[in-house]
Amino acid sequence: MNKNNRTGSHLFFIEFIIVLFFFLIVSTVCLRLFANAHGITQRADALSHAQAAAASVAAVAEDALSGAEAQTENERTEPIDNPEILLKTIAEYLPGASVSALPEDSSGQEGLVIFYDRDFQTCTADEARYLLSATVGEDGHEETLDISVTDYDHAPVYGLSVTLHRATTRKEALQ
Repeated sequence: MNKNNRTGSHLFFIEFIIVLFFFLIVSTVCLRLFANAHGITQRADALSHAQAAAASVAAVAEDALSGAEAQTENERTEPIDNPEILLKTIAEYLPGASVSALPEDSSGQEGLVIFYDRDFQTCTADEARYLLSATVGEDGHEETLDISVTDYDHAPVYGLSVTLHRATTRKEALQ
């Protein structure tokens, strides 16, 4: 009778270990799923904030150009024909924006720079997790405003290229 009790307890112990391993494997899979879901959520949140920041820069650029063009030739104090003036005008309206050499560009090209922390609040370069940079370039006969948002590893998060339309005045059209 003693022998049957020992066999039963050994089988119970083996069954308990098998069930324990099953729960260990299932919990490992669940933890990986939750970790992946958290990473996807963070990337989606960063993409959403980056898109909103890039769209606001594009909207300010559009307003700056249309505001300058809406004025008559006599009222216009600084024409926005120069890309540097356009970038400075945009920087005046956006908090934390400045026109300086782009950090990731070794050629020293100047552009609009805004540093963001992990919550997409403007911050200093030392605290930055994301960088929004905007440059004005030419694509054939059209000028474009290239806006890019990168993370602290310089991996692209979002990019937007806006074609700048400059309406000609009647005087310019007749020349």
